[in-house]
Amino acid sequence: MPVVILIDEYDKPLTDHLGRGEKALETAKANRDILKHFLGVIKDGDVSDVLRFVFITGVSKFSRVSIFSELNNLDDITMNRHYAEMLGYSQHEMETCFAGHIEEFAKEYGQTPEQVLDSLRSYYNGYRFSEKDVRVYNPFSVLKALNEQAFKNYWFETGTPTFLVNLLHENRWYLPTIENMQATESVFSVYEIERLQPEALLFQTGYITVKNVEEGLYTFDYPNQEVKSAFLEILFYSYTEGNRDASRFVLLSKYLRLEDLNAFIETMTAVYASVPYALESRRDEAYFHTIFYLMVSASGVTAHSEVLTCDGRIDLLVEFPDKIYLIEFKCNQNADAALQQIRDKGYERKYRQSGKKIILTGINFDTEKRNIAEWKCEYRR
Repeated sequence: MPVVILIDEYDKPLTDHLGRGEKALETAKANRDILKHFLGVIKDGDVSDVLRFVFITGVSKFSRVSIFSELNNLDDITMNRHYAEMLGYSQHEMETCFAGHIEEFAKEYGQTPEQVLDSLRSYYNGYRFSEKDVRVYNPFSVLKALNEQAFKNYWFETGTPTFLVNLLHENRWYLPTIENMQATESVFSVYEIERLQPEALLFQTGYITVKNVEEGLYTFDYPNQEVKSAFLEILFYSYTEGNRDASRFVLLSKYLRLEDLNAFIETMTAVYASVPYALESRRDEAYFHTIFYLMVSASGVTAHSEVLTCDGRIDLLVEFPDKIYLIEFKCNQNADAALQQIRDKGYERKYRQSGKKIILTGINFDTEKRNIAEWKCEYRR
């Protein structure tokens, strides 16, 4: 009788040891050699002649040379457009197969089914796996949300990406650049243990997804609100080493929504003060921007870093249904200089037709005080 071989998480013996120092890396390399030999046996004539089907899944896509050189007849469907909807729920499936569950969810929340579906889309949709412009929902999170009738970060409850967080720290990765990051397929599609690429790890582990493809250049972004807020919260706590004062960041979305900027800045100042001195690699604008970005994004608001306009890039944009914050940072200067740049560059022009209140905010950091030194804001209608 023909045999079917199903292997799930083939790469776990490798990823469990990444980002944990040189000794652990040597263990990963030894496991790689064992795995390479094991997979090679599958292609051996005594085994392959009785196989009907082989299916292998894993978080990471190691190169054929390092793992699959002896099993080189596999059909890799990772970025195959014909399988773009295979591993998630499509919009059509959400609207038809789950219509009854969404109606019950809506009754519980006192909303319409359309409103609940919009929230599900914001929280759990957005994964794109090929050049084909098709996006799918995270099935695990959708099922949990419909069962509990609550919007939570369910996917992140299944595990913490420790090795990825460690790698981003080791590479001193400027975290705001994760949004709208660009790369060719060769950069993010495979990687080697000895030369770990953060871009590849972020994509393969599901923390970023394909946003756009143009002339072979891929643009990436967080797939949805669940991934962005939960991942950035983990990264934020890695900077503050779990300091209790740092947990106050969860109030930031409330203060911005209520336009209570005094409370907002007070909280920001307290959190900056809680960052251990030893964790500060360099106290420059990039450092302050990174912490600010992590705090605001992890609090759950819709925030975007370095938003491109005709005349430059807005350091941080925070958007609510009725208002938009345009935030500019300066270091060892003053808040007036930050506001003046917003005016000179005309950053608000892009949003004048939105019908929303526009709040220009300038913030100056002091490297000696390691904190916010001054802030000012202006309102536009």
